[in-house]
Amino acid sequence: MKLIIPLLFLVLLTYERNSVWRDDYRLWKDAASKSPRKGRVLLNLGITYSSDGMNDLAVSILRRAISLYPSDTDLHHNLGTALAQMGKFEEAAKEFIRALDILQKEKEPFNDGLPFRKAWKIHNNLGNVFREMAMVDEAVDQHLLALRLNPGSALVHFI
Repeated sequence: MKLIIPLLFLVLLTYERNSVWRDDYRLWKDAASKSPRKGRVLLNLGITYSSDGMNDLAVSILRRAISLYPSDTDLHHNLGTALAQMGKFEEAAKEFIRALDILQKEKEPFNDGLPFRKAWKIHNNLGNVFREMAMVDEAVDQHLLALRLNPGSALVHFI
């Protein structure tokens, strides 16, 4: 009997904690409330908002994260993505360019001097933004860079 009450208490705590894992919003909002200065937590909360079209919230969260971690490529890339989804193409382009600048400064480029493999997505998204801004030559250049970095991507071939 002495073990049953603590065991029931632990079961109740486990059940309550598992409710946080029910969806991405609950998980990342809970994590952000407990770790408001962790870049990865804020990044994932921003991505969650952005993926569901809540780009105003995503932009706010991602800007806060960038104020803490200004050299995080993923934060700039995802902020650019959210801004592009809002139709703020010039701001989005600046964020994509900033992300690429950060990548260029990192130390382990490909053998031929190209940025890290994840750069293809940023080049592709920058090309999409340039296309929306009617900057056709710049868009083509970015898509060709993306294709060079990831020749097997159907996404780049689709453009």
